[in-house]
Amino acid sequence: MITNSVKIIEKANTCFPSRENFDWGFARNRRSVLMVPSAEWVQSIHSCQVNLNGKHMIAPNRDTPYEGLEGYHEGENWKFIDFFGLSISDQTGRYLPIDVSNDADSVFLNPWKVTYHYFIPRDLPGWDLPEDIPFYVTYYLNSKSPNGLTTGFVELSCPAGLRFNDVVLTPTLHPFVDIRHMYWEPRYFGYKTHFESKGDHSRIVISNENRTLVFFFSGLSCNYYHEPEFLDWYYKLGNCQRREVMIEEHNSSVTLFKPEQKRVASYFSISHNDSRKNGLVRLYFACGVNSTPKRISFSNITTFCQNSMDADANERIRIEKICKTISDDKIRNAVVARIAGLLKFKVNIQVNKTKYIQAPQAGAWWFKTPWYRDVFEGYLNSFNTFMYFPNEKEEIKENILYALNKQECETGRIPNRLNEFKEGSDLSYNTSDSILLCYIVAHKLILADKDISFAEQILPFLANLLERFQQYPDTDSIEIDGSPRIDSRTGLLLSVPWHSWIDTRSANIDINGHHFTGLPNRVSESFSQNLYRYIGTDVSLGIFLSSPNFFLPEINAQWITLLKGASSVLTLTKKTLSNKKGLSGLGKVISILLEKSTAHFKSFFYNPENKFLYNIVYYPRGQVDPIVDPLECEAAVTAAAMLGDMVFKINELEAIWKHAKQTLLVYRSLTELGKNRWPFGLLTRNVNFGPYYGDGQYHADVCWPRSTPYLIQLLRILGRDQVIRQILLNNLDHQSTEAAIFYNQELFSRPLGNNPNPQEITQDNPVPVKNPIQFWSQWCDPFLDYMNEL
Repeated sequence: MITNSVKIIEKANTCFPSRENFDWGFARNRRSVLMVPSAEWVQSIHSCQVNLNGKHMIAPNRDTPYEGLEGYHEGENWKFIDFFGLSISDQTGRYLPIDVSNDADSVFLNPWKVTYHYFIPRDLPGWDLPEDIPFYVTYYLNSKSPNGLTTGFVELSCPAGLRFNDVVLTPTLHPFVDIRHMYWEPRYFGYKTHFESKGDHSRIVISNENRTLVFFFSGLSCNYYHEPEFLDWYYKLGNCQRREVMIEEHNSSVTLFKPEQKRVASYFSISHNDSRKNGLVRLYFACGVNSTPKRISFSNITTFCQNSMDADANERIRIEKICKTISDDKIRNAVVARIAGLLKFKVNIQVNKTKYIQAPQAGAWWFKTPWYRDVFEGYLNSFNTFMYFPNEKEEIKENILYALNKQECETGRIPNRLNEFKEGSDLSYNTSDSILLCYIVAHKLILADKDISFAEQILPFLANLLERFQQYPDTDSIEIDGSPRIDSRTGLLLSVPWHSWIDTRSANIDINGHHFTGLPNRVSESFSQNLYRYIGTDVSLGIFLSSPNFFLPEINAQWITLLKGASSVLTLTKKTLSNKKGLSGLGKVISILLEKSTAHFKSFFYNPENKFLYNIVYYPRGQVDPIVDPLECEAAVTAAAMLGDMVFKINELEAIWKHAKQTLLVYRSLTELGKNRWPFGLLTRNVNFGPYYGDGQYHADVCWPRSTPYLIQLLRILGRDQVIRQILLNNLDHQSTEAAIFYNQELFSRPLGNNPNPQEITQDNPVPVKNPIQFWSQWCDPFLDYMNEL
């Protein structure tokens, strides 16, 4: 059965050359990604040569110190393995050169498994080889490991055997480890290691702090070092921040990432030098908290492997059935991989002593924890895709209830995210959209299944939330990071400007000789100046802009969508819940709020001058004219798409699209699925910050794929199906050709700056920056809706 499973998985392979992409300082370098619940293994497609203490090795490159194997256990994300080096020597101890092809058959990759192809060249001096001798190194993570444990294997195979004339080859794997919390620096003084042998099976245990990594092997030779061998690795993309570097000989600068250097360590190597066998080296591993990995036996880990491969094969078969109507092989395989990737965003969250649930993490690397706006936005924009999988539907329910049970008592808000450390910090509730999106998804799920039982669980939480939102006075608040509150005049929500997804605060401005720092990046400088003139010096501008006094279009679009969904849920459950304590008057409250907020939305947010939506509105009581921010923001498109013809006329939606096309639309040239230059996504805000360097521009003139489903939703209302198809194919082209293959980037910079080595085909395309694997960038529903036309 496992053999059939391997064949089913490997049938999905896509082949890549072992090349780096020099464009924009290696920003487009392709990576292989393996993700399973609570673990990921990320490496470059490109392999490089490594020399250490006279040993010559080859290994997949890592461009950032977050790459390698990371595991999320007991609420913390830890790195365990940096890389595996491969060396090959003969019986004299001489290390042979290992090469890698730049042709397309160098790396075989699918969402479940990756294999790197190396070889000893046939023209090696002193050898009489009929052809190149191939070697294959395969990486695999088990998707069926117990909670709190990450398991898998690295396998080396040589199909041609290990004996050639009088020469016997010894292939050797060299694991390099780096056991630490993702935010810590490497520190090896506390490591403990030991070697154990039980019958035919051996294992090596490596521990640091309260984490343990165990390697298992059988029938192989082990060289266990008394002292570790250290290697300082240069990660050229560092933490994905950029800078300008002066090239003196050219008297000009280039835009490069800030590199980082970290130390990794090797404690042993594993070899296979029995020429009578087929040259197979398989090294199993288990990692987790405390002594948990040490309790795993060799038979346990092989069982995990078989169960995982069977499950992976079944998963692929199920996804292919969904996509069977796509006639083009390349496009179908890309959509299959996209859906497979979507299903792999999971970390194990402990609910109580015995129960765990799986929640989507925000992304890879430093985002390996659930952020709730990301969780529910991701659910919303791939809702129909998730509904094909019954277990996913149940997980969505569990995550809704888990989040609601962590509500802040005083406000009804759910956390912004779960903590990245198990101990030491309280949950943050500085978010308005997380709770709104949570209910939108809950209502959508209830209505899709007519699930009265789930509605009974959700509606009491909703009644409490509405009560909390209405408990505040109708005056300006100076409560820093206060909760959203209902404006009694309009039924709309007032919110803190940075409590939506555009949540950075690094804007600095000068007004009348006063310098203000750390203002929300969401608002324009002109809006801040106008606001300051109104509030004067009675209240600090920074405090006022951190208080819930502002109307945001996307927050209120979510609010209206929540109310509309709640109204439909109450209609569905009217007979069973109408007299339940605390719910009898809920329908009337929702009906009044829905009518008022819907009636006032357009008059508050529609800008008649540019026929777009305001970015933010402040409407002080007793003043005729509101203070508005006309800066074009993708939030306008999101709001218009969510509300559609419930609020807007078709000609108004057409005008919004036309203005977005002129000011925010980002184009990209396809590189594999065509050669056209087509729409790709939206800029977050219509500002001109220039080249992206770091987090100060996180929500500036950059393109986030998380916004694209709303653009598609707007275009669908307008019947612009051809533009939608162009956007979909362009996004598939990105995920198939650059950065993390099968996954989608967090954000893109405009191609501004000084490209150190421009590549003709991609130099004018948006530049991948920051995290290459993001949950809410992995949206799938539009592909299901248009798959027959792709």
